[in-house]
Amino acid sequence: MTNAIKENFNFMQNTSGVVASMGLESLGKSAASNLVTPAIWALNYTVSESRPTGVDLGIYAVGFLNAPASIITSIFKSIVDDDINKKVEMIRQQHDAKFRLYIQPVQNFGSSSPIIVAMSVAAKGGVAWQGKNGQWVYITDAQGIPVCDFTPNNYLQIIQPKKPLIRKPNGDYEFCSASCSR
Repeated sequence: MTNAIKENFNFMQNTSGVVASMGLESLGKSAASNLVTPAIWALNYTVSESRPTGVDLGIYAVGFLNAPASIITSIFKSIVDDDINKKVEMIRQQHDAKFRLYIQPVQNFGSSSPIIVAMSVAAKGGVAWQGKNGQWVYITDAQGIPVCDFTPNNYLQIIQPKKPLIRKPNGDYEFCSASCSR
């Protein structure tokens, strides 16, 4: 039961939020119904320091214009988020416990396609890799700064800064990528 909750947390939370908003709306409390989502974001930040992404903010904004479209999109996004979290956890389990908390989905770094975001991570000095389950991740230090000298245990592709680290005029690092069966 605990695993089912953990693996479907975003979907369950999103659905609960939608039901709460609809309930408040039907009671004539439309202003309060608009505060349910930010309240959930605040709770998530307090409990796990997770923040809404740009996509989350966009869906919330669209909700003011077209609530049904926003609800459908947010439910779909919550299913995708749960899938990403499950895959990231699988990748974390392949590494020593001391590194697990610092392995992040590339979706936390940017909202472009995962491989583009992985390149952005490498350009900022970090290592990003695609796990065997297809999920792209990167690793940070305790302050959230991408780490440049980490070698993942298992990956399909890895993108990392070239060694020695060389900064380009724009401040980014040169990077390289490799496809491997490791």
